[in-house]
Amino acid sequence: MTQTLRRLVVSGVLAVLLCALVCCSTPRRATVPTGDSGDAPSEVIARGDWADADAVVRTAVRRTQMAIESRREYRSALDTETTVLVFTVRTVRGDSGELTLKRLGDEEILVRCRIGALGSRDAESALVGEIVDRLATLRGRDYAPLDG
Repeated sequence: MTQTLRRLVVSGVLAVLLCALVCCSTPRRATVPTGDSGDAPSEVIARGDWADADAVVRTAVRRTQMAIESRREYRSALDTETTVLVFTVRTVRGDSGELTLKRLGDEEILVRCRIGALGSRDAESALVGEIVDRLATLRGRDYAPLDG
């Protein structure tokens, strides 16, 4: 009987210690996602033909399950051609965002994207990645098939 009592006491002490460790440990602080996580940036300089930019954006938005809500274009005072395209986009989850393409020079295009109030690195990276890849595929060509 003493052996059984000893086992019972040891089991009870272990249970109390385990509860004390779990209940008294420092709670983890809540974190709010800032959109700064992830490897791929939401702003890159792409190489491609400016003439393809509009069509590339329309294709990339569709392939990343987003929609274009509005499109604006801007020209500098000295240029007659559009040098900046700004798209308001909406994700399938309802987050609104802004996509900007700015012509930097011959075959250089700045692609900048921000989705949601706090940023959504996954959605931004997906859209920017599609645009960069498609611009590179079309660079110097009249057409190229879409993969997948």
